[in-house]
Amino acid sequence: MKKNGGTIVSVDDMGSRNLAYEIEKQKRGYYYVIYFTAPSESIAELERNYRVNESIIRFIFIKSESKTEVKHWTAMSEEAAKRAAK
Repeated sequence: MKKNGGTIVSVDDMGSRNLAYEIEKQKRGYYYVIYFTAPSESIAELERNYRVNESIIRFIFIKSESKTEVKHWTAMSEEAAKRAAK
């Protein structure tokens, strides 16, 4: 991430969980929430890499733009960092 100008703020390892619905004959998945900042070009490269990785069956990027969204994003990333430190 750093080589493409991004910074990982925190990682929330949510562990193995049941999927909401079966995907590619898989009923369980390992969930991570990664809070990061990055230029738009880096997101496109991440998407490309995730699509060719057979271990990743689903992913989503959510962009925070408004001041309210950024405030909530900051609070969630700080909470994730606290949980990871325990």
